[in-house]
Amino acid sequence: KTHFNNFSQIMIKEYNARKPGFEAICLGLLQVLLVYITREQHLSVISDTLANIIGIFVAKKFIAANYAKNITLDLLAEITHINKFYLSHSFTEYVGTSPINYLMETRLAASKELLLSSSRSIAEVASSTGFSSQSYFSQIFRKNTGMSPLQYRKLKQTDSKTMQDDSYYI
Repeated sequence: KTHFNNFSQIMIKEYNARKPGFEAICLGLLQVLLVYITREQHLSVISDTLANIIGIFVAKKFIAANYAKNITLDLLAEITHINKFYLSHSFTEYVGTSPINYLMETRLAASKELLLSSSRSIAEVASSTGFSSQSYFSQIFRKNTGMSPLQYRKLKQTDSKTMQDDSYYI
């Protein structure tokens, strides 16, 4: 019972703080909590809910580690051992977006980081973050940010420089 309370409190703190990686910690702790509950209730079979949560956790970790590769719903279903339609539905229910949208969001976040932290060309950023072409990357980027990748880079670099200049007066 003490383990249950400790893990629950940690999970709640992580969720409320929402620091980078909190989702992975919460999913991992939830998995541990569900195993404890399963033991306490003398259940011999892992519940469908636990299997789904584990599958979603595996899918998210796979996407985070491999977003630059060609990832399909079929591939995610294969590595999680969950029917692709069921995986898509469960993933959307628990994460709030579909696996493919989650992949796209992960790629966009990585591309934004590269645009700001490197001098790579737009084509190189697109390629290294898993987009099939520069034009597709630019189209998706503009749809999600309201600006082109180049405009984003220039705007954010200008914002960063302005903040540095302003810090002189603090």
